[in-house]
This record gives sequence, structure tokens and C-alpha cells, in this order.
Amino acid sequence: MFNVGDGPIEVRGRARKGDEMTRIRQWIYRSDGTSRGVLKPDAEIFYARDGHDHFHVARFIVVRLRPNPGTVASDCGWQQSCRVTLGVSVGWGDYYPPEFTFQSIDASGLPQGSYRICATVNPKGIWTEKNNNFANNSYWMDLDLNVASNQLTVTGTGETACW
Repeated sequence: MFNVGDGPIEVRGRARKGDEMTRIRQWIYRSDGTSRGVLKPDAEIFYARDGHDHFHVARFIVVRLRPNPGTVASDCGWQQSCRVTLGVSVGWGDYYPPEFTFQSIDASGLPQGSYRICATVNPKGIWTEKNNNFANNSYWMDLDLNVASNQLTVTGTGETACW
């Protein structure tokens, strides 16, 4: 996930309860140099204890694998943190390799066929976006799964809505 917008996304959490922050704000920076915090009651920030050793924003990006419709930031917080600030600067992003917790899809038992994997950032529209434009929030990849040879072939990609 890379930030392709005009400004950073910054999320601040406080009022810790167990491994979660319960008072979350999105910090919005204006072009005139001012900023404001917008309370996000439906947002979640949690410490996953996944070995990645910082807080995470829940469901910021959702990835789904389905049969192909065409064929059928700087301070992420530590475990003891009571306040956190998470974010992604313009042009920056994170790569999460498949061996990281929650970063892989188990395809065991899937039948041979064509599939589409779809990743959508901010799928529920919780986070404020410039001009409420959510058009650049998805990326999809079409795949052919050959179970007999244990191979996966990419057959197409796109940056439009997935479904």
C-alpha cells in the first residue's frame, strides 16, 4: 500500500484499553499549514502481538480472493504504548512479505480455475479522503491456478473497482 494522495494520512489513538486504542482521530493537514483532528468512532487501532512489534489500523486495507468474475509513518507504537500516531507520507508505503502474520492467503483445497484477488484501501469509507474521492482505492489481479502443477499465473491487473 502506497500513499498516492496529496497529503499524508495520519491516525492518532489514545485512551488505551487492553491492546486497543479507543479514541481515534484522523489528523488532516490543510494547504495553508493548519491542521485538525477528526474523531473516527468506527476506526480501530490495535496491537496484534504478531511479531511485527507495533500498532495496526484494523481493516485499513481488505484483500479478498474470489473466483474471477470474467470466467464464472514514524511512530507506530510499542506494546506498552498508551498513545500512538500512525501514518503514511505521500509517495511512501509498506511492503509486507507473505511470511508476516496476516499477509498470506491459504489457497489449499481451492479447485483449479481462474480467480481475482482484490485489495481495497478504506473499504468502508471510515477515513476522510480529499473530495470524497475513493476511485483510486482498489487494485486487482487475475490469476489462473493450476492445482496439478502447483502453479499460479497472473493473467491481468487493474486499478479500478474490483467487483
